[in-house]
Amino acid sequence: MEEKIRRQQITERDLFSYEERQRISAKSKDRCCKCGRKVYIGYGATVDHFVPIIKGGVNRDVNLVMMCEECNKQKGDMIVPPEDYLKFLEEPYRTQTEEYFDSYIRSFEYIERGNVLACDQYTVYVVPPLELGRKGYPNAVKSPHLLKRAGQGDIEKMQAYYLKYLKKTGCLDSVYAANMNIQFWMKFGCIYYIEKNGDIKCMAAITKTQILDGSDFVSDSLSLNIFCYYSTMYAFILANGIMENIPQFVMREQNLKQLPVRIGALKSDSLTVRLLRAWDDSLSKGTLDMEDDRILHRYFIQARDGISETEWKSLPNPAKDESLIRFFGKFQNIREEIVKWYEVHTNAKELQWMALEIGDLTEDDWKYLQGLGNDTADATESGQETTEGLSPAILESTGS
Repeated sequence: MEEKIRRQQITERDLFSYEERQRISAKSKDRCCKCGRKVYIGYGATVDHFVPIIKGGVNRDVNLVMMCEECNKQKGDMIVPPEDYLKFLEEPYRTQTEEYFDSYIRSFEYIERGNVLACDQYTVYVVPPLELGRKGYPNAVKSPHLLKRAGQGDIEKMQAYYLKYLKKTGCLDSVYAANMNIQFWMKFGCIYYIEKNGDIKCMAAITKTQILDGSDFVSDSLSLNIFCYYSTMYAFILANGIMENIPQFVMREQNLKQLPVRIGALKSDSLTVRLLRAWDDSLSKGTLDMEDDRILHRYFIQARDGISETEWKSLPNPAKDESLIRFFGKFQNIREEIVKWYEVHTNAKELQWMALEIGDLTEDDWKYLQGLGNDTADATESGQETTEGLSPAILESTGS
């Protein structure tokens, strides 16, 4: 199998002459290729590398488009779907850029602990409850929402939302623990969230995991922990959108026909738990529920959209599916990194359960982690809550 190169800068950024800018602008008839706003060179027109230079994009004409300053700033250095950002690019340029983008996705490896999807942002369409009630599902008008991968610049925003969520569900052990939850997921997994008008509506922490109860249900699976602050029908629909869309995006981009998935929710989050228990079994098979005092996990094997029932039944056990074995093999083993992380954060005993989220640790590793911090005064146990590393805005939001 041909080894792909990682996403990284492979060329230097060029400066464009006035004539080159004119040529690029003409590809979208002097309009922003995303929003269609009229732009003028020197007055709001910006040349954008559709695949960012820093992530392996090139300076060739096929990767250059004109955007207004607002859309270019919004896109930044993200990898985005062509259908969302090339709406006003004329033919044959749109097809050429789409083909280049497809070639880029196939040529560069992007699967890792911190990234499970080809793009950093997607548009997810869901049916608002009011629209659903008026017209019924088949005729309903779907509302677009942005599904984004959280970057380092989003950590403070993720912390604030997660703290708010834990306080509402009565599961906030400490501000320190909540802060470390986000840092752990950002380091050893990734976070995707749905945003509308700048407000986070739902968040999912994603890792590669394994079933640890001795079951032969499946070996590896994709784990999604869902956190939905709002307790409304709209929030219910958005959480369902994350549960459905992320596995489907992965299967489509990795050419998989099935995907083992584990979805988790806090049991005190009645809305998400209700959604999990009501999950449509026609989309999956092999459903298995596991729960403890605080968390409900539902395991199942999800089929890719468009798979016929006959083909679905003929698929091999996921543990023997060569496509799945290759896919999960792309996730680097981070056993040593996790152990070192807990050695540094010896006062994070209450967070040791998160090591189970990864599935790379041995039984001896787990026993070792459980012994860490026993001789160290734990700030959270002594009542002196640790707030080191939290910004004033986060502290203010929690009343600390």
